[in-house]
Amino acid sequence: MHLFKILSILLLLNCTTMVNAQEIPWRKDKPLTWKDFQGVPDANSSYAAVTNSRIKYNYRYELKDSVYKITFKLENVFYTQTSWSKKDQRNKDLLHHEQLHFDINELFTRRLSVALNSSTYTNNFREEIHFIYQRLMDEERDFQTKYDNQSIHSGDSGSQVVWEQYIHKLLMELPPNY
Repeated sequence: MHLFKILSILLLLNCTTMVNAQEIPWRKDKPLTWKDFQGVPDANSSYAAVTNSRIKYNYRYELKDSVYKITFKLENVFYTQTSWSKKDQRNKDLLHHEQLHFDINELFTRRLSVALNSSTYTNNFREEIHFIYQRLMDEERDFQTKYDNQSIHSGDSGSQVVWEQYIHKLLMELPPNY
C-alpha cells in the first residue's frame, strides 16, 4: 500500500511536469526559441510557422453588502505542442514575427485585466465576465490579423520593425497588472 502511494505521487508529479512543459508563460526576459515550436507542421498550410498562445484566467468571488468582489488571476501562455514551424523556412525574422504574436497576446492579457478589474458586477457576473473576455478576444483577433496583413507575415521587414516598436511601446505603457 505504501509503495502504491509513492508510485501514485510520482505519476502525478510527472504528469504535472509534462503539462507544464507544454505551456510557456510569457516573460519579458525569455523570448521564444525554435525549440519551443514542437507541434507538427501543417504541410498544406501556406504559413511557415504558427504561434498558439492563449489567455488563461480564473477568478474568485465573494458577496459582501450586496456587492460582488471578484479577484482575477490571468496568465498569457504559449502552447508548445500546437505551435509549429517548417524547419526549412526558419529564420531570425520569422522567429521575431512569431514572438510578436505572443507579445500581442501579452498586451491583450493586460488589457483584459484592466477591463475585468474596472468593471462592476451583478449576480450575472459569470456572463458579464465572459462577455468582457469575448469582446477582448475579438479585438485581439482583429489586431493579430492586422499585424499579419501589414507585416506580410514577416515578409515586409520595414513594417515588422514598426510593429515591434509599436507593441513594445504599448507594453511599456501598460505594465503587468495581474
